Amino acid sequence: MMLPSVDFESTASAIPPPEQVYNFLADLVLDKERKDALKLIEEGRNVFLTGKAGTGKSTLSKHFLATTKKKVLVLGSTGIAAINVGGQTVHSAMRIMPRMQVKDIERTYAPWAAIFKYIDAILLDEVSMVRADLLDCMNKFLQLNGKVEGAPMGGIQLIMVGDICQLPPVVTEEEQEFFSSQYGGPYFFDANCYSDLQMAGVELKKVFRQKDPKLVKVLNLIRTGEATEKDLRVLNNRHDMIFDRSKYPSHIYLATRNKIVDEINATKMSELPGKEEILRAVLFGRFPRERTPAEDNLVLKVGARVMLLNNDRERRWVNGDIGTVVGFGPGQVNVELARQGVVGVNQHKWETVRQLYDPALKVMKREITGSFTQYPIRPAWAITIHKSQGQTFENVAIDFAGGTFAHGQAYVALSRSTSLSGLVLANELTPEDIMFDERVRAFMKTLK
Repeated sequence: MMLPSVDFESTASAIPPPEQVYNFLADLVLDKERKDALKLIEEGRNVFLTGKAGTGKSTLSKHFLATTKKKVLVLGSTGIAAINVGGQTVHSAMRIMPRMQVKDIERTYAPWAAIFKYIDAILLDEVSMVRADLLDCMNKFLQLNGKVEGAPMGGIQLIMVGDICQLPPVVTEEEQEFFSSQYGGPYFFDANCYSDLQMAGVELKKVFRQKDPKLVKVLNLIRTGEATEKDLRVLNNRHDMIFDRSKYPSHIYLATRNKIVDEINATKMSELPGKEEILRAVLFGRFPRERTPAEDNLVLKVGARVMLLNNDRERRWVNGDIGTVVGFGPGQVNVELARQGVVGVNQHKWETVRQLYDPALKVMKREITGSFTQYPIRPAWAITIHKSQGQTFENVAIDFAGGTFAHGQAYVALSRSTSLSGLVLANELTPEDIMFDERVRAFMKTLK
């Protein structure tokens, strides 16, 4: 069973009944590697569930949450990751403030912390972006406030999910020297507590997102930093030497930098004829503005290319689906989707909650402390590669102008595409674009 978020100000979607969320799991094929992974988790082992992009890590996680009898707290490494899994961030769950160090973590008898003596497991999603210092702070907090004082993670099972070959933790230039000297690096596996966790590594190998074996092969080589110029030719055959965005109206445009994305979306919106519709969000109570999943003032026009930001309860769309605005009705935006035709998108409410554990009644008490209500839509002619992580696109154009600047960035961008035929490169991919941290390779060998 998955517990709802328990944070004083956690950001989570309103979670529909399990039968609505998990209907699609009936089609999930549990092959041997997935059965083995679930067996390890149900046995209570600390598990690192990893795998290439498109291997179904999220789907298997949802299957576990839907079928387990364990009391599981779901956390994300970032605000976006937390929203995507219907959970909360580590920072918000444990009141770990930015720049807080292990020595600053204290025991607390506050009611909000009682849950950590009640849960059986924590599922931590997008773990590649968890910093070493955060994992150490998390461990210290649970050692003081968990089920078993002093035990690794307070005696609570830890299930980490993610691909270490994708986007790394965010570290400023000023912090790089600190991580190099104190940890050896910024990754979760650099944390001082990591060796005590005795994580069992499980790697999912079968890729479901791409069916083309040629594309799967070259993506695997890019993922591990082993692609040669010859390998890259497979992708560079998709380079349009006279690239013009107007030639690819059905493609979503991925770029490395926010500035490029913002300029494209603003330009494309201004080029559309007709009246702008300004849709204002309703903010109630305490809801951190930096975590608002949609724009406060959403500007749309008929013809606007948009991405949907939630999973529809009627299963007409999922988070990340792309469509075109075709009209506005009373209390809804009409969006045409490739698979579903025209759907009416209503406002969606994201909530911050306070949840306390009542030890006398042995029940969770949930109190809404704030909400953000807006149409779950964002302009999507272009998005950043960072925001594309976890998404799948049938048609995608990628702009590596200015080069990549992070480990795994090129792999994340390229692996969003389901096929070579749906992929277009605005500029040629070079070996310099394939940034790979050799420390990650060394860690991956320990999982074999």
